Amino acid sequence: MKDQPSADRPAEAARRRILHLEDSAADAELVAERLRQDGFAPEIERVETRRAFTAALTGGAAFDLILADFSLPDFDGLAALTIARELAPDTPFVFVSGMLGEETAIEAVRAGATDYVVKERLGRLGVVVRRALAEAGERAQRRAAAAALRESEARFRHMADSAPALIWMTDARGQVVFANMHYDHLFGRPASEMLGLGWESTVLPEDLDEYRAAFQEAFRARGPFKTYTRVRDRAGRVRWLRCEGVPRLDDTGVFLGYTGCNVDITEARLAAEELERRVAERTAELSQALGRLHQEVREREQAEEALRQAQKMEAVGQLTGGIAHDFNNMLTGIAGSLELMQQRMRQGRTDEIGRFVDLARKGVERAAALTARLLAFARRQALQPRPLLLDELVLGMVELIRRTVGPGVEVRTELADGNWMVLCDANQLESALLNLAINARDAMPNGGTLTLATAERRLGRADLIGEGGAGPGDYVEIAVSDTGEGMAPEVAARAFEPFFTTKPIGKGTGLGLSQLYGFVHQSDGLVRLESEPGKGTTIRLYLPRRKLDASPRADAARPAEARGGSGGTVLVVEDEGNVRALVAEALREQGHKVLEAVDGPSGLRMALSGDRVDLLVTDVGLPGLNGRQLADAARERTPGLPVLFITGYAGHALEGQLDPGMQVIGKPFALTALVAKIRAMLEPPAAE
Repeated sequence: MKDQPSADRPAEAARRRILHLEDSAADAELVAERLRQDGFAPEIERVETRRAFTAALTGGAAFDLILADFSLPDFDGLAALTIARELAPDTPFVFVSGMLGEETAIEAVRAGATDYVVKERLGRLGVVVRRALAEAGERAQRRAAAAALRESEARFRHMADSAPALIWMTDARGQVVFANMHYDHLFGRPASEMLGLGWESTVLPEDLDEYRAAFQEAFRARGPFKTYTRVRDRAGRVRWLRCEGVPRLDDTGVFLGYTGCNVDITEARLAAEELERRVAERTAELSQALGRLHQEVREREQAEEALRQAQKMEAVGQLTGGIAHDFNNMLTGIAGSLELMQQRMRQGRTDEIGRFVDLARKGVERAAALTARLLAFARRQALQPRPLLLDELVLGMVELIRRTVGPGVEVRTELADGNWMVLCDANQLESALLNLAINARDAMPNGGTLTLATAERRLGRADLIGEGGAGPGDYVEIAVSDTGEGMAPEVAARAFEPFFTTKPIGKGTGLGLSQLYGFVHQSDGLVRLESEPGKGTTIRLYLPRRKLDASPRADAARPAEARGGSGGTVLVVEDEGNVRALVAEALREQGHKVLEAVDGPSGLRMALSGDRVDLLVTDVGLPGLNGRQLADAARERTPGLPVLFITGYAGHALEGQLDPGMQVIGKPFALTALVAKIRAMLEPPAAE
């Protein structure tokens, strides 16, 4: 089915300036027409030569996208790509060519091309262009977030340095991490000398006990404090300081440290009456400044969080792009099976159809499983430990890891084939293994071998000295080894520290291994690191072995056969016509009366029309009125109406939001499973 333009895509329908490097006017018109069919309204400037291409890029008018043939009269596509990377590095570059082999395409992508489309398969063009424009928009958002962070930091520094007092911040341990320029003016030495120290280093010895007691009492209570103390300034004179601090908390209430100010009140001690008035004015002024500083700090932390999330989404985008080959293989298998089924039906050879049905179903199941893994990696959720077969989980991750590390790294498995179970969060463990695989890949820039191994270990008390809460017993070991550069002892000793990283700025946050360390310890396990320079690195995860029944139920994998029988009236609301038609037909086969609606508002009108509705089957993401809003509105008229949500989003998209009588089934689903679930929802509960 052709991808038709839709009012649901205003951003795509907007005019896009496209530079098209193509010497064939006929091919250029085919590309333009394909873009219009895909919902774009492009403003295309076509050029044919190196000179015209360079002139267009330097002419001052920016382009949203560059499309280029590979074979050109006076130069080739790679040369054009080099020019574009120099003159318009932020503009996505897509090859549209009829002479682009797989090796050349891979070379082009490595050289900086966003993607490629073969002219004989222009049906992919809309998808490729849409993704390229979306990725370019995300990069622009990341640059804006980084610029906002830099601007916030500059405003913070300017405001702090402009304040008529010594403004400072500590970390959660009470050590100074920031002091403004007033420190230099008062003590005659740079504020950097204070970093990592407490204010005690500046206090006169005779006042130290009183100051220390006031600060430590407030620190233990995580409350504000105020005290007076004496220091010696740059000229050796004794100065009185009024020291105030308030606790700094993040959005979840976690204590981050103190923010405070030290005000010189020496003149107040010498001339109390006059200075009391001045101190009151200054205190009010500083209170306002402190409030503004708090706001700046919060904005800075929010900007940092936005930047980190943008980096994670970029990583997810790169990950999904890397496995597009797998999806194409699966879709080819499905499409081929359906085509052969059509041929056999026309030929009357229906006895062979079952084999092709099985092939198509297997392709769907593989694609669904791969999609589920990607969604599980991307979403954020609390730890949800459950019994896991460890070797099964590792095997399930191997293909995803291979696609992530790329062809330059050989991925090996050395699994002990033990029927071992652990109790931990599957999503977190998969993310941990993927993080370790990415670290291993980065440690092998010239390629190498990544090995995933499992084994059973019995650890005694002597093996656990210095390991905190881990106790002796049976453990399952997962070892992730690489043949990379290895680590020096001083680097390995700090590898699990938060924010410690040896990667360049922008290539890592330094949080990956510290988060892995925390997750494993939350699962009552432990982590060990072995590394030598030039000899690679091995990270071993030890998780307690659980003695649980690991044998799957014999009937767990068999879908329930739908039983016949007349049912009630089912309202099916689904904006995707193919899905709606299949669901409706399956229900009619079971004897149900089916009402169909294409969006939320029309579904609500049917639900409120007065006709009896025994069950509502609705997609979650509907135009006009989403599935949950539709269900709530329908239940106002028919309290307790059974509702089955069907959704293509992440498996836990509605987790924790379902009322009694509501269930959810994820796409893709087998029609037999759907019918069985609907039958169970319509059947009255069995009498006890």
